[in-house]
Amino acid sequence: MKRSCLLQWLIVVILTIPVLCPTFASGVDVLGKGSMTNVALMEKATSAAVDSLVQALPFPLSGLVHLRAATAHDATWMIENLLGGRLREKGVQVIVSALPPASVASDTSEADTVGASVSSEFTAAQENETGVLILEYRITELGMEYPRAWRPHYFGRKKVERVAVASLYGRLIDETSGKLIWVGEGGATQRDVVPASRLSFLEGKSQDWQKGTLPAGKLSAFVEPLVVAAIVAGLVYLFYSNKE
Repeated sequence: MKRSCLLQWLIVVILTIPVLCPTFASGVDVLGKGSMTNVALMEKATSAAVDSLVQALPFPLSGLVHLRAATAHDATWMIENLLGGRLREKGVQVIVSALPPASVASDTSEADTVGASVSSEFTAAQENETGVLILEYRITELGMEYPRAWRPHYFGRKKVERVAVASLYGRLIDETSGKLIWVGEGGATQRDVVPASRLSFLEGKSQDWQKGTLPAGKLSAFVEPLVVAAIVAGLVYLFYSNKE
């Protein structure tokens, strides 16, 4: 009889651990301490995309370089700060162009092909050191995604995977002649996993493009409560049957 009671209590303890201590089952930090905010993760991805774009630029760049956004975007200020900073680190004189965003040409694909073929001839186009170049950039992709949301166990804390994506397109134009000197692109992604309970805090007051959409729930949304209820009922039954 004592052996049976011990076995029952052992079962109770084993089943209670994941219910009362979900962090034991999940193996993650519930508070998500040290996790970056969505804005910080987006800035990290954007910074890496800018780095890859700058590395593709033909150097040295002499004269003045105007930064000009090809299209309007809420993140234009961030691109200007990062891109302008990288160029200044390389000794380039940079100013933000006061010109309005350039209109999108109908033959963009053709211009891209031409630009790629003449990018190696950049040195010859830079003979005039007093010339002015326009570095026009376009944000082709910039946003946050939540591709996965899951629980490591039935009783574990739900996790969310965040993926920040940044992709930029750039082209270098001689302001005087209008000649397309160079075209290129840069992109990067940053990803991490955070507790779902901290997601609203990490999103903060970020803008829509800095927030993702959680994937649609599956049957687990209905199954998990039933499993928990069944286990709790089992614990109650074992407790009272043991007393008898």
